[in-house]
Amino acid sequence: MTGISPPTVSLIVPTLERPDFLLRLIRFYQASRFTGKILIGDGGNISRVQQTKVALRHAAPGLDIGYWHFPGAGVAQVVRELSSEVSTPYVALVADDDFLVPSALEKCAAFLKNNSDYSAAHGSGILITLASTGAHGKIARCGYYPQPQREETSAAQRLVAHLGNYSVSLFSLHRIEIWRKMFSATKDVRDVSFGAELLPCCLSVVLGKTKQLDGLMLVRQAHSRRYHLPNVHDWITDEAWCPSYAIAYESLAKEISHQDCVSLNQARAEVKRGFSMYLQNIQKRRAAHNITLWRDRIRRIPSAPFIWRWAQRMMPGSEFSLPKLLNPSSPHHTDFLKIRDAITQSPDIII
Repeated sequence: MTGISPPTVSLIVPTLERPDFLLRLIRFYQASRFTGKILIGDGGNISRVQQTKVALRHAAPGLDIGYWHFPGAGVAQVVRELSSEVSTPYVALVADDDFLVPSALEKCAAFLKNNSDYSAAHGSGILITLASTGAHGKIARCGYYPQPQREETSAAQRLVAHLGNYSVSLFSLHRIEIWRKMFSATKDVRDVSFGAELLPCCLSVVLGKTKQLDGLMLVRQAHSRRYHLPNVHDWITDEAWCPSYAIAYESLAKEISHQDCVSLNQARAEVKRGFSMYLQNIQKRRAAHNITLWRDRIRRIPSAPFIWRWAQRMMPGSEFSLPKLLNPSSPHHTDFLKIRDAITQSPDIII
């Protein structure tokens, strides 16, 4: 990030046994001349960690990188531990297989500096798929990846709206004091879904407003080696679910009570309403998945591709299709090309 000194942004990167993706990410920030701090938390075995650290020194000699080994630790623990190491006013999470655009981070940092009632900000996001497996190859598809914009007046309103139309807020740039609150609440949470995503995401919108700014910021990759949360049946029947939900329920209710100056019982009712909507929407997303399967079958009908391409142009986020991003007239073209180059170029270091 040019023009910012001292650094104002830190990126927390949890990683586990994916050095190819991690090195791809670091090479991207080296090529982008990123001047923020990068904090890597590796949960892998010690021999692989040593190899990765050596490779990183060769791949990115100019970056400000800290590297910690947390053998066997989950994502929530890694992020919580690294949060205490952050020395900048703003922080964001970037998975080892994703990208956050430096110029967008700079824009978000400037916005947060001038808008004290916002806890987080982000640019637009996309989800990409490669034509081949792994960290490198040709990009086959791009699609819009929604993130929350919550500007309701009260904490309860923001939470209910968030859970009623859920999306992940962890890739937004956050104030460090907000971020630490988000993850300190996960200390005793044993369920991965609550600890690594759902509780911190909910606290993010409860603790302040979230703004979406213009410009491409997040690029996520769909692939076979992604970390997946369990399906809903396995989730709610696991023995860790009830105690983890109880922690999340009380944490959110107490924060809403404090933020909105309402009774704890009133706040609990709002949290309960929000989670009821969230669980109902999980079933709707399952139905949407079935629609996707039918859509793929319909595409095989001879005239269907023309109709489908027309429909895609009408959908929200249509500006983030692959042809649009590759067009020099796109406002996102320059940033997208830097990420495309990081993905398509063959690695010079292989672990």
